[in-house]
Amino acid sequence: MKYPCKPIMIATMNAEDSELKDVFLDRIGIALNADTEPLSIEERVEAVRKVLTYSEGRMTSEELQELYTKEEQLKAAIVFSREYIKETKISNAQV
Repeated sequence: MKYPCKPIMIATMNAEDSELKDVFLDRIGIALNADTEPLSIEERVEAVRKVLTYSEGRMTSEELQELYTKEEQLKAAIVFSREYIKETKISNAQV
């Protein structure tokens, strides 16, 4: 007898111990950082719902477009930040 299975893994990690390899990050649907403002239970549930909706192919074209637009904005912000930080100088007092 066979049973369908959609496993879910919930894990925690201390970034000071080691870095998570890209091969694992590629397989993670939701990654939440604990050093930011904590999410409420409702926000966590909504995050899971969004990932399930995306992974099951149930997002509307408008939702997908919004997702891709936000992703492009984030990419642009990262590129800008990388360029900006090149010009940043740290004094001995700051170190």
